[in-house]
Order: sequence, then C-alpha cells, then structure tokens
Amino acid sequence: MKPQTSEWVLQAEGDFRSAEILLRSRRAEDLNAQIAYLYQQSGEKYLKAWVLEQGTLPLKTHDLRILSTQVEADAAFWMNHCKGLEILSSYAIRGRYPGEPVLRHDALEAMKIAREIRQLIRQRLGLD
Repeated sequence: MKPQTSEWVLQAEGDFRSAEILLRSRRAEDLNAQIAYLYQQSGEKYLKAWVLEQGTLPLKTHDLRILSTQVEADAAFWMNHCKGLEILSSYAIRGRYPGEPVLRHDALEAMKIAREIRQLIRQRLGLD
C-alpha cells in the first residue's frame, strides 16, 4: 500500500472508531448528527484512499458518488450502491446547523453504509 493511502486509511479509521464510540455512548441520542457526520467522513476518506491507491488524485468533494466514479474498475459496484452513497454524502452538511435534525435511524443508516464502504475498501487494500 502506498504511504499516502495509509495516511488516508488511518484518518478514515479514526473517524469510524470515533463514530462507533459515540454510537455506543449513553448520550448517543443527543449525538446523532455528529455520529452521522463522522461516518460520512470515514466513508469519504476510505474512498479517497482507494482512489489514491489506484494512482489518481481524489477530487476535492464530499460527494461520495463523484468520488466513486474515479475508480472505473469498481463502477458496477458503486452504481449498485448509488443511493447509499447519496444518503451518506448528505451528512457532510445535514445536521451541522439547526433546522435539519439527524435522527437515530439516520445515524444507524449512516453506520450501515459506512461499514459497507469500509469493509469493501479494507478488503481491496488487503487489510482484513
């Protein structure tokens, strides 16, 4: 694995583990927006790591659908997960300001999507 890829994976794992800790905390109900945001960040950084590993500079975007198009070998997989990528991408903004609450089911949905992204990319990088 390229050194730069490793740095992105380390950051992605930090966001993922932080979200997992918050999700299990006693105050998790009050932290749904933060949990969903951290899962979004993890998914984004894992995708950017995979793009880098393939030899391309990732675009500066929070839109996971756009990032997924940078890895042509995985186009079919990502197209099947387009709706999930769109949902997870929304948490880069949604819930960050008043007026757009993130509920418990939203945080759990973000968790599910981020786990799928994490699992796939870690497998492809030979980390699991």
